[in-house]
Order: sequence, then structure tokens, then C-alpha cells
Amino acid sequence: MNGMILTPKPGPSKAKKTTTWLACATLVVGAAEGCLTYAYKDPLGIPTICYGETKGVQMGDKATQEECDTKLAKSLIEFDADMQRRLGKEKVEALPQQTRAMFVSLYYNVGPGGKGVKDGFFTLKSGNPSTISTKIRAGDLYGACMEFPKWDNPKWLRGIAIRRDKEMGICLEGLSPSKVSYSDALRVPGAFSWLT
Repeated sequence: MNGMILTPKPGPSKAKKTTTWLACATLVVGAAEGCLTYAYKDPLGIPTICYGETKGVQMGDKATQEECDTKLAKSLIEFDADMQRRLGKEKVEALPQQTRAMFVSLYYNVGPGGKGVKDGFFTLKSGNPSTISTKIRAGDLYGACMEFPKWDNPKWLRGIAIRRDKEMGICLEGLSPSKVSYSDALRVPGAFSWLT
């Protein structure tokens, strides 16, 4: 090659990758949670503000739209950082951007969980690790994406089933088409149940 040195093209910068998954997660979480700039009690009676923020919220609290947008971005980045800590930075950063965004969305919504406390993204109330986190650790991203419909609790909140279907679809879209087709999602018991 006439003495030319070929170097691989650089991949997306870290800043671009952060922008990609964060933008995707922000759209999904924002649409699913909605935004109220005053504190209210969610359907489970938990004081909530903005896009589902519960940490430190007290009834009577108020926020501007800009403050809510900033809180959401900051929270999603914090949840992603915690996923990196728990699953390994390299593993999380190597995830397809849409898939990563949907794991962050689910984690933001259900929390980490804890033995004797509640089921969550990492730990079940029984103290066992969640299936979704186990599958991510094992590299079974398809299987992890297919776990979303199992997190439609409480079942009486129709919006949760709709959210899980959307999250699963976007999670699957992030995977290689040779590994999955969107029609696979139709075979999940309960998936798209909100259509009937």
C-alpha cells in the first residue's frame, strides 16, 4: 500500500455516546412519567415531583420546568453510573445505546431493590439477584430485554404495561437484527396486553 499507515476510524466519542443513550432515556422516561412542577402523591402514595422524582420530596415542594429537566438528566446519569459500578463500567459502556437507555429507564423506575424491602433492578425482595441483572452480567442482552414485561407492577396501572412494552421494543431495537426481530416480542406472555 505504498507505505501508507492505515488507522481505524475512531468510534463515537464518550460525549456522543452519553448524549445518545441519555437522549433516548430522557424521551422515554419523560413521556412515561409526565412532568408536574409541584409535589403530588403518586398512585402508591409516595410524594413525587417533576418526572417521577421521589428522593427528598415533600408535599408542598415546587420546581420550574428547567429544574425538572435538569433533575431528570442528573438522575439518569446517576442511575447509569450506579449501573456501571454494579455491572462493570466496560460492560455498560459497551451496551448498544438504545438498550443501555432502556436498562437505565427501568432502573430509574423500579430502583435497585433490596432483601426484605422490594423487588428491584439488581436485587429481589427475597435477596436473590434479579433475572434481568443476571442476564446482563452473563451477556444475554436479548434475554434481558425480554424481561421488561415481567416488571409491569402494579398490574392495575395500565401505563406501566404500556411503558414496559415500549422499553422492551426499544431495548430489542438496540440489538443486532441477526439476533432478534421485533416480532419475537409478540411471543412474550402479556406483552402488548394493553392493546386488548
